[in-house]
Amino acid sequence: MVHVGARPESLRADHRRLRVELHTGTESRARRAVDALREASDTVELVAYHEDAPDQTARGFGEEIRDRLTERQHTALKKAHASGFFEWSRAVDGEQLASSIGVVPATFHQHLQAAEGKVFMALFDG
Repeated sequence: MVHVGARPESLRADHRRLRVELHTGTESRARRAVDALREASDTVELVAYHEDAPDQTARGFGEEIRDRLTERQHTALKKAHASGFFEWSRAVDGEQLASSIGVVPATFHQHLQAAEGKVFMALFDG
């Protein structure tokens, strides 16, 4: 099964079924966990879903943002951050970063702008 960021809380089995309770932290991770289980068995049934109080940790916030980004958006944002693109005296420009990930500058900036929008939406709109 693919790693989806789910932590087992309990397992119970009898001769007919296996009951698994998972803690995922975010709704999107819960959906991925159920989807992964359904890929492994066609008899998976979601019996209940309970949402705890929102995760207010930095890690939880970071995971929620990461779940919203496409792979390309995540790559552009991570590369820009790691390369000092957001620093006052930029060590690199968008052309250099675009070249380093094998895309044209317009595409790099499009991915970066979309990623920034999602980060700000998560920060200010929830």
